[in-house]
Amino acid sequence: MNRKAAEKILVVDDQPGNLSLATSILKPFYEIFLANNGEKALLMASEKQPDLLLLDIMMPDISGFEVCRRLKQSENTAGIPIIFMTAKTSGEDYEKAFDMGGVDYITKPINSKELLSRVKTHLLINSQRTYLENLNQQIFEMNSNLEIEVQNRTGELLIANKQLSSLVKIKEEQNKRLQNFTHIVSHNLRSHTANMQGLLAIIEMENSELFENQYIQMVVQASNNLNETILHLNQVLSSFNAEREQWESLNLNKAVNSTINSIAQLAKDAKVSIFNEVPDDFNIFCIPIYLESIILNILTNAIKYRSEERNCFSKISADQEDGYFVIVFEDNGLGIDMERYRDKLFGMYKTFHTHKESNGLGLFITKNQIEVMGGKIEVESQVNVGTIFKVYLPYEKS
Repeated sequence: MNRKAAEKILVVDDQPGNLSLATSILKPFYEIFLANNGEKALLMASEKQPDLLLLDIMMPDISGFEVCRRLKQSENTAGIPIIFMTAKTSGEDYEKAFDMGGVDYITKPINSKELLSRVKTHLLINSQRTYLENLNQQIFEMNSNLEIEVQNRTGELLIANKQLSSLVKIKEEQNKRLQNFTHIVSHNLRSHTANMQGLLAIIEMENSELFENQYIQMVVQASNNLNETILHLNQVLSSFNAEREQWESLNLNKAVNSTINSIAQLAKDAKVSIFNEVPDDFNIFCIPIYLESIILNILTNAIKYRSEERNCFSKISADQEDGYFVIVFEDNGLGIDMERYRDKLFGMYKTFHTHKESNGLGLFITKNQIEVMGGKIEVESQVNVGTIFKVYLPYEKS
């Protein structure tokens, strides 16, 4: 995490202990500013112009949500990315944090590895966003100047103007994808981190040799998955439009097994059986980080929305059909009312069942990732019967 110039982070919390903890974690890598109330936070954000703001929600004078609202209303501070910190974990709090303009949400007590990972990720995203916005502005200004000249120029200059207009559209689309990508980063890191914390809690209750315990092996696997996810996300951010060089031939059976292993404890606790029926030699041409995210989202949905009235399962199979790889996810959970929700199924923040961990991002992210790879997704579902997701990805020969 060595950096040429230390980026500035403003930490806002009314509890001295929390300020001290955040400082001890972040100070070796960043320039840190502290504020113990909302008014001071507003002044320091305007004066110091931090690259990132860590903001407590529950404060006595002005709440974190109100501080965020005021910052977003000011042109001077509207662009500062905000990560909320709180002990509150309700779905409404998650949704409000994002609605207010926050980029992420960290629950207390703070985990040092989680905090460093999220700060690093959002600083990188913000840097890429700023770069693209500046580049887009430069191209727009060039295009505007050329439009004035075009009025007195020949058809050759008209062609040049059209080329520049096309570049502007490309950069605008990249900005839109980058906004969606911010949600992907937060969602995936949150899923892996939650899994690790659950496993560590189990280890605390065990009284056996640490590395001989079955759960520590699962923690190692989850940690490896998290590190690999962060690595892939940084690779994608460095060149946001996925080039052919970023695509790989991936063994789908192994990818599914890796995801099943990472959520094994979650499935066990929920009493959901997961069956991998993908052929051993089934290879698929894809962007690995996107495919892993798709598998994780659909399988964790099957676990969250299981039925308590029967033994539940989730089954994954795969085949080839009309020029597509087809990955089929089948479960016998609660099901979805398709007549009511079909048009809203893949919308952002759309939820269809009551569940404390539902945030309405999973299927939105999944659909976008599939479409980036040139594919499509179809759904069949009946209430109290189950759901089948079919993911179609274009067939490519290695």
